[in-house]
Amino acid sequence: MSIKILFKLFLLSLLILFTLEVILRFQQRIGPIIDLEFEKVSLGCLSDLINHKNIGESTSFFNGREIRKVYDKNGIRIDKSASNYSNYNHTFKILCMGDSTMEGFDDEDTIPRYIQEYLQKTKMRGVPIRFLNAGCSSYSPAIFIPQAKMLIPLLKPDFVLIDIDETDLGDDFIRYKDLIVRDKIGKIIAVRRTPINYLFLSVFMQIKRQPLYLTRLFSKIYHTRIYMPIVIKRYRGKDNQHPLSFSWDKDGSYKKYTTEISFFENNLTELVETFIDLMGEKRRILFIYHPHLQHINPDTSGFYWNSFVSGTIKKVCKKYQIAFYNATEDLKTSFKNDQRKYYITNDMHFNYEGLKVYSDLVSDRLFLMIEPLIKEINKN
Repeated sequence: MSIKILFKLFLLSLLILFTLEVILRFQQRIGPIIDLEFEKVSLGCLSDLINHKNIGESTSFFNGREIRKVYDKNGIRIDKSASNYSNYNHTFKILCMGDSTMEGFDDEDTIPRYIQEYLQKTKMRGVPIRFLNAGCSSYSPAIFIPQAKMLIPLLKPDFVLIDIDETDLGDDFIRYKDLIVRDKIGKIIAVRRTPINYLFLSVFMQIKRQPLYLTRLFSKIYHTRIYMPIVIKRYRGKDNQHPLSFSWDKDGSYKKYTTEISFFENNLTELVETFIDLMGEKRRILFIYHPHLQHINPDTSGFYWNSFVSGTIKKVCKKYQIAFYNATEDLKTSFKNDQRKYYITNDMHFNYEGLKVYSDLVSDRLFLMIEPLIKEINKN
């Protein structure tokens, strides 16, 4: 092959690469279809105190709807369109903690917003109540402990509402057990960031510094499709349990999972003690629990998911005389024979309608606890 032909091929290759580079930069401006600037990728979402946290603004889509979430520096959701964002004088403040279920969808579709609207329309019209939504995906009791120690002295809430999820047993024992930091007397003071999450994000930060979008594209594909799957498999090892594996195990029992359930119970106990210490009064705390579809809709063999989580919460709350509301039976009644209608298809979460029904049920229990507290404040 002559030098002339090689030179033409070289020029053609340059032209193709230049064209691809231009196309990638153009699509970044109009979409992007493939994000190659990673503006929302930040190591700031990782924490050596509470493992991970919501920061800044995020946008996603669900069922054709744009879901926009904004958080302050403490991980509290900012909902400027709601009346609870106003700085009322003598506002009764409720700190809402939990995982993705408490975090919710868009601003109008969260447990705190639904509860506020329910109370304002029914039993507490005109009463200024401010809801502080600290819910964050994949949080569990191990993380709630340092989160409570951080937020309660800072925000000084009058009441704490905390939703414990079915995944929390697995999250505590599988995801966070080896990341927990304890003080000299064995109390949880932090949950370190997950190593593979740090690796995943830090490599993106390196890719972000590459000048050419073409190299960013190839680096992104390699990082997400080849490198990270291998690293995650090695990190998790052979014991790659799903957080819900204890719940769906037909042969599961308290005896079979003594170690896991005891670990979860100890964390719950420490969480309750932390709340009591920080809030001062037991009557200012309400634990709530919602079932997954499989707790109220059995499989073809008649098997309902195990109740290790709700059973453990009930046990710990009873021991410390803390209010606990398990919505399972009430939701069975409310959902009737249309249980699937209230959950996202092939997903563990409530859909909008299911979340609303659950929130309304919680509202009734919450009202009974906060009404006398608010009356006391008004007298003073």
